Amino acid sequence: MVRSFYIKLLVAITLILLWCAASWFISGSYYNSRINEQIRQETQLTHDRAQDLADSIRRNLNYLGGVPGFFIHAVRVNKALSHFGPGDIPSKLPIETKRSRWTADPALKDIDQTLAIASANFHVDLIHVVNAAGDSIAASNWNTPDTTIGTNYAEREYFRMNKNGQRGQQYATGKTTHIPGLFFSAPVVVKGKFMGAVVTKADVPNLTFLIKQTDSYVTDRNGVIILAHDKDKEMLSIAGSPVSKMSTAEKMAIYQKDEFPELHISSWGESEFPSLYSIQGESSPQVIAAKELPEYGLTVYVEGDLPTFVDLKNERMLYFLFPSTLGSLLILFAFGGVIHVRSINTARENLRESERRFRILASGAFEGVAITSQGKFLDVNSQLAKILGYEPNEIIGQPMSNFIAPEDHDRVTANIRNGTESNIEHEMLRKDGSRVLVEAHGQTIVQGGIPMRLTALRDITERKLFEAELKRQARIDHLTGVSNRGYFMDQAELELSRAIRYGNPLSLYMLDIDFFKKVNDSYGHKIGDLVLIKLAEVCRQTLREVDIIGRVGGEEFVILLPETDLAEAAKVAERLRESIAKSKVPLESGLPLHFTVSIGVTSLVSEDDNLDVLLNLADKALYEAKEKGRNRVCIAKQ
Repeated sequence: MVRSFYIKLLVAITLILLWCAASWFISGSYYNSRINEQIRQETQLTHDRAQDLADSIRRNLNYLGGVPGFFIHAVRVNKALSHFGPGDIPSKLPIETKRSRWTADPALKDIDQTLAIASANFHVDLIHVVNAAGDSIAASNWNTPDTTIGTNYAEREYFRMNKNGQRGQQYATGKTTHIPGLFFSAPVVVKGKFMGAVVTKADVPNLTFLIKQTDSYVTDRNGVIILAHDKDKEMLSIAGSPVSKMSTAEKMAIYQKDEFPELHISSWGESEFPSLYSIQGESSPQVIAAKELPEYGLTVYVEGDLPTFVDLKNERMLYFLFPSTLGSLLILFAFGGVIHVRSINTARENLRESERRFRILASGAFEGVAITSQGKFLDVNSQLAKILGYEPNEIIGQPMSNFIAPEDHDRVTANIRNGTESNIEHEMLRKDGSRVLVEAHGQTIVQGGIPMRLTALRDITERKLFEAELKRQARIDHLTGVSNRGYFMDQAELELSRAIRYGNPLSLYMLDIDFFKKVNDSYGHKIGDLVLIKLAEVCRQTLREVDIIGRVGGEEFVILLPETDLAEAAKVAERLRESIAKSKVPLESGLPLHFTVSIGVTSLVSEDDNLDVLLNLADKALYEAKEKGRNRVCIAKQ
């Protein structure tokens, strides 16, 4: 008798261990699938943000990099540099003497004033002219204490590139202003000889608008963070970057400092998720996306945070504890029934005790628990009653069909009938007539020869809303409410394919806010955001619902007009331009702010046209509109 008892006990313990192991495996699989899906979504979103940011920076730098080209063929500049000649030996005069003489020279002073006007119009922080020896002879900041005139820049990388006949670009700290910036330069060649260069500079502090909307940072070719959403990261370096191998003199020449602590990035520490990182010891894991701008020697990094990671780990434990505890109890119930089969009274007492324990467990569970048989509720815990807005005794004895949404009834019934274990999502009816979306995990058991259904139900309404919001955010620009770059491109490709397939016309606008940087500089980025929001609002009011509006850069928008030929597109573009010009953004004080846009228009001409071709044509037309004075519509030449 005793041996038989211990054999049965050993069997029960073995079954419990196997059940717990299976519960741990299943909860782990569910947890990993949830985590991996979140990682996938956040990684995709982070890569999209990195691509959008890289495109925005590239467009802005393309503009800045083109400014020197406006001056290298200017007669006054060529004449002034020719006066200094092609010699590469810097002037040995004291810097104050050089500055005094060159600012007093009428020809150079005329260039100074021209550069000052150009600097304001082109929205760059500095334009100056250096001779073949690297001495700055004229500058837009000629009348300021930190003017570059008289300072020598021969050792700068961009100047060495100019001497080789190439356009130059470099990140460095200003020699006179001590403000870090991006320098762009173009060589001046007169009669085949290098006479000097025209240099423009954009101060890094004035470029913060490019990264203000996301957790990101930008490194130069040496791996130094030159621009960051989190200012504490600026002047840190990426591990193993070239700056660690530079000499002190080289660092001081470029950055005017020689120490660059590394940005601490390490693996999150869980081998199942190799794409997760710990950055600067933050409490939640992150994913990182990097996009290179090789033509400028820059790399854009964007970080994506997963704050719910720890919560999901806790949920895994709950998903393990509930089925493993419940299963263990069921095994123990069966074990008790076998051991005490010879005593009906004892068996009944043990059954009542087991039921009491189950009720205690079920009443304290975080999820709703129900026992059903023959389509009716035999018992429910308080959590399920709370989910449905009833008292437990109002549910017990009622048909299940009274609480399941009519359209889900057949599906739930079939799910129960088709297997002993099942998972299903469906809607249930609350007492007040509203509906709640639940996730049901059910198992068929036999109690006293009667088949019963043990079901755990969890309210997933908020989770589904959160998942839907994540999907929406992955498609929509959060500031303006129009399509973001990635989603716009997907929609545009579909419309383009449809237009080519059925031979329908299709047009595309490239739209840019005129002097948007001046708006941000004058009124602040908050007002700049209101301008972007107003622009999107006017576009939606003026255009059709079928027209697709996308924000592809800081102040750049692209609009696709299905079934619209070039003539009609030009009329609509002019009407849109006028509507935008008449719109206004109220300010807290003073008159409301008005703004204008320039629009480039193109249309589908050939079946061989693709989206890149249309975007390029519209961009050229936009550039033409800017060149002709802004606040106008230009049609692409095809």
